[in-house]
Amino acid sequence: MKKIDSSFTFSAEPVEGDTVLVDYGDGTKVKKGTKTYWGSNASVQGKLLGDTVRIYGALKSLDVAGELLSSIQRMVRLS
Repeated sequence: MKKIDSSFTFSAEPVEGDTVLVDYGDGTKVKKGTKTYWGSNASVQGKLLGDTVRIYGALKSLDVAGELLSSIQRMVRLS
């Protein structure tokens, strides 16, 4: 498990748009861009503020290569 105050990096491709909301562990949702100027997936980086990172949004893809994860949980909201 990574230490609090260390960096956490991922890339994601939303179903729509080019941003996601990220909670780095303190309960605050931060809007983060997911695309580079050229339209490819960007690295999204932030500082770990707790032991659980939550990424909000409908995603086509998620890449957390190089990060130490203990688990991943996918939540689906039914209409």
